[in-house]
Amino acid sequence: MADFNNDGDTDVAVLVTNPSSARVQLLLGNGDGSLRTAGAYLVNGADALAAGDLNHDGKPDVAVANPMLACATLFMGLGDGTLGPPKNYLGGDGTDIRIADVTGDGIPDLLSTGFNMRVLVGNGNGTFQSAQKYSHTGAPAALADFNLDGGIDLVTPIANSAVTIILHAPGT
Repeated sequence: MADFNNDGDTDVAVLVTNPSSARVQLLLGNGDGSLRTAGAYLVNGADALAAGDLNHDGKPDVAVANPMLACATLFMGLGDGTLGPPKNYLGGDGTDIRIADVTGDGIPDLLSTGFNMRVLVGNGNGTFQSAQKYSHTGAPAALADFNLDGGIDLVTPIANSAVTIILHAPGT
């Protein structure tokens, strides 16, 4: 949820999938609890979606985990209820994607999880560095600063109802 057309009403970006295709669907809020269709953006093989301001322009953007193409597909918000053309970044190939400041530098990063966890460190302008791979399985259950050191930590489920906590120090 975000305000994709800058009218003060909450809008929604959803991932609509079927066996042959996938698309990001933007639904704009009318201010009365109802939504209207704004646009659809094709993303073949997509599994998950996250929205956030990736380039610090005050407009929400959309990141999509795309394991079929082994990439993260980004759509930069234009602020008028539409999204710009897709841009793919190798390494965002998990089945889940999150936007968080993993490095503690005030710039949004992409966290892609699935068989492995990959972090695409943001440059602050909507572009990302090459993915850093970490051994890990499963989608994150939660992202938060669990040890209060200013870094984003990851909690993820593992076998036998246990969890793994991965602590990240700021700047790492």
